[in-house]
Amino acid sequence: MPEPADLRMTTIPLHHGAGRMPALGFGTLIPDPAETITATRDALKAGFRHFDCAERYRNEREVGRALQEGSAAGNIARENIFVTTKIFDRDRVSATVREGRLRVCGEL
Repeated sequence: MPEPADLRMTTIPLHHGAGRMPALGFGTLIPDPAETITATRDALKAGFRHFDCAERYRNEREVGRALQEGSAAGNIARENIFVTTKIFDRDRVSATVREGRLRVCGEL
């Protein structure tokens, strides 16, 4: 296990072999839409490249907007930004998992 001071720099290999993603993600459970945009954009500016979301937070649109604006302003390539999310339990049935993922991606 990495030391806490090293955790911010720790990365995880991607299964498909195309690089690594940051182990530490910025949590986006922020109830206020304007604060979500500001905090997410500030986290990107501070060096975070992994953002942890959930459909239940109902703020994917704000997170997506902040990431688009922040990456453009900071000249950060999209392939260097990672977003993880969770879908509602109702979408865990194999027939609806794809639809749940597409809905979340559309919001981001």
